[in-house]
Amino acid sequence: MTRNRLILLTVCLLGISVLFSPSAEADTPTQESGLAGKTIYLALANGEISLLDREDTGASRLAALLVRDGADFDIVNWQLPIPDDADLVILMAPTTAYDGSQTATLWTYVNGGGSIMVANDAGGGLDARSALVDLLWNRFGIQIQGVYLLSEGSETPEVVGPLTAVQDHPVLNNVDLATVTMDGACAMTTDVLVPSSVEVMALVHTTGELYGESDTRAYQRDGVFEYNIGPDIAIGEHTVLAVSENSRTGSRVLVVCDGSIARNDTGLTTSPPGTSRFVYPGNVQLLVNSVYWLLNANPPVLQFDAPAPTATPTVTPSPTPEPSPTEEESADSES
Repeated sequence: MTRNRLILLTVCLLGISVLFSPSAEADTPTQESGLAGKTIYLALANGEISLLDREDTGASRLAALLVRDGADFDIVNWQLPIPDDADLVILMAPTTAYDGSQTATLWTYVNGGGSIMVANDAGGGLDARSALVDLLWNRFGIQIQGVYLLSEGSETPEVVGPLTAVQDHPVLNNVDLATVTMDGACAMTTDVLVPSSVEVMALVHTTGELYGESDTRAYQRDGVFEYNIGPDIAIGEHTVLAVSENSRTGSRVLVVCDGSIARNDTGLTTSPPGTSRFVYPGNVQLLVNSVYWLLNANPPVLQFDAPAPTATPTVTPSPTPEPSPTEEESADSES
């Protein structure tokens, strides 16, 4: 994609960002911290959710908020090293795995101080066989498990929640986890047995009795699932968001086990559509906080009007018209 086209897309995103401007109270901290001069690169070659896509399945509402705060966007060219001006690379729920060459490109980038944000959907492109998953586990202490988190005995999958914070962290500042939702979430584990320069932290857990369904193909194909001791992840609480930081290189990594959290039609849906009335405002604050932390900037405190009870205004029904009587009907009634 040419640079001119990227500029045009950014202008379009800036235009629609007006629709998602929070209340005036949030404007001042946004302008003071800001993302001016920050360039965010998007990986789009492996079926990722695109922050440049304004359709329901895109994540343009998140991009609009970041553009409003001064961020620029570009797209990763996997034929070249990630440029020096890349302050952050976002891998938003790939549907196919990154190959060895792509993973090596990402490793060179983070080893040189770059930061990455990874969102993963259960049954998506990141599983135990993925080279990127192996890199995150061995170098940053975060292991993605590509399993669906489900309730034992349920006939239908449930939205993961409520969620609970494991420890304090800037990513969770001003986030009301009661208004955060994840749909189709996976699970992950963290390991402290990492290089001494690396600090890894699990930040958000599920609550309740959930297990990890390992047979993702059968679940996706037939919607069939049941807890099987051994192959499935044990029932209990599960980590769904974790961060890791390397003090030697300055690189930061954030992994969230849900891609739908950023989609326009799920995690970032609004009511009515095209307004700043987010149905899940906690998702918005959490995502913005995540990007700001990865960019080592101070995030704004976002405030939005409450969503309307329906997506469209209720129309007052018109009275049913009554036909005028014919001459014959009038004569019959007089007789």
